[in-house]
Amino acid sequence: MTARGLVALLVLARLAGADTAAPAKPTVAIVIDAKDREAIKTAEALTAHLRAFAGKQAERFAARGNDTAWRAARREAACTPLGVQCAVVLGELLGVDFIVTGEVETRALRRVVVVAMVDVAKRQRVRSLRDTVTTRFAPKRWAQRIYERVVGSDTGELAIVTNGKGGEVLLDGELVAALYQGKAHITNVAVGAHALVIRAPGFRPLEVEVVVDGTSTETLLLDPVP
Repeated sequence: MTARGLVALLVLARLAGADTAAPAKPTVAIVIDAKDREAIKTAEALTAHLRAFAGKQAERFAARGNDTAWRAARREAACTPLGVQCAVVLGELLGVDFIVTGEVETRALRRVVVVAMVDVAKRQRVRSLRDTVTTRFAPKRWAQRIYERVVGSDTGELAIVTNGKGGEVLLDGELVAALYQGKAHITNVAVGAHALVIRAPGFRPLEVEVVVDGTSTETLLLDPVP
C-alpha cells in the first residue's frame, strides 16, 4: 500500500470514529441559597450533595460551576437566581445548558426548600418542586430526594379548574400559566408536592399545596372580594 493510500485509510478511520463518538452530555450548574442565617449550613450541604450526585450520576448531565464561578456570575447578573430570566443569564455567564437553583428557609422546626431547573437555551423552566423536612432530617438524604425529583425525575401535568375566569397561576413562586375561562394547564411538573398560588381579579389570592402524580386535576373555589 502506498503512503497516500495509508493516509487516506487513517483519515477515513478518524471520520468513522467521530461519527460514532457519543454526543457531549448537557452541562448543569447547581446552587442552593439560604433565606435566613439558620438555613446557611443546610443550603451549603444541599449544594455540595446535589453537585456530588450530578457528578456520580453523570449519565444525563455533566456538573459544572464551583462556588467561585457562581459568585462571579451572580455579581455580574445582579438578580435573584430563582427567577427564570435571572437563571438564564447565570447559565449564559457560566456557559452551561441547565441551571438548578433554589432557596431553603427555616420555619419553626422545619426547613422548606423551593428548587427549579431551567433550560438556558430555551429560556424556560423545565420543572420545579417545593419540599419540607424537619430540622433533624439528614441533608444528604434530602439532597438525594431533591435530585431525583428535579434533575432525574419523572414529570407530570397539572390541570386547574376554578371560578376565576382570568388571572395568574404561580407554581413554587414562579408564574407558569394564565387562567383562561377558569382553566389552566401546566406541563413538565416534577412529580410530588408543589406550592400553587392563584391570583384572579375580583377574588382573594389562593395558596394551596398540590400533589402531582401523572396527570393531576385540581378544582379550586376562590373567595370573592367583598
